[in-house]
Amino acid sequence: MRALVVAANFANFRRNGRAERRALAVPRSIPFSPRMTDIAAIIADRSNRWMQAWVEQDRATLEDSLASDFALIVSANPTQLFPRDRWLATCDVYLCSSFAYRDVAVRELAGGLAVMSSIADQQASLNGVDRSGAFFLTDVWRLEGDGQWRVCARYSSHPEPYGASAKAIGELGS
Repeated sequence: MRALVVAANFANFRRNGRAERRALAVPRSIPFSPRMTDIAAIIADRSNRWMQAWVEQDRATLEDSLASDFALIVSANPTQLFPRDRWLATCDVYLCSSFAYRDVAVRELAGGLAVMSSIADQQASLNGVDRSGAFFLTDVWRLEGDGQWRVCARYSSHPEPYGASAKAIGELGS
């Protein structure tokens, strides 16, 4: 997989002979897997564009990225759902200056349904309170009637630090 990075940095590009200015999406050290499915590549791209839109405060792309029944669930309060309209409103005060996915895994569950897990590193603040750090994210993506993949749920928590427990689980796969 390729780590997906969104930063509030811009560069000039040439496309079909025309100059364009756009935000950088810089690959990290994790390359695309040659076994990455087309759906996984689409989900990875849509995820990157969604978070780039958050950094850039691009409301149209934010709205287009979310299914009508989108909900955010955070580990700090797992019984409280943040529905689509509330999440979009929060974007006005939850400001992100950089966002980067790493350790991305996409799995197609069934036709038209996929899950992406990742660690995300962000520099952000919510109403002036620092919310920077690493988050373990699980996103549920659904193929909508118009042919576009949209995220219908995001589960967010802090990643488990590497220790004896994580090592024991890792050894199961050996």
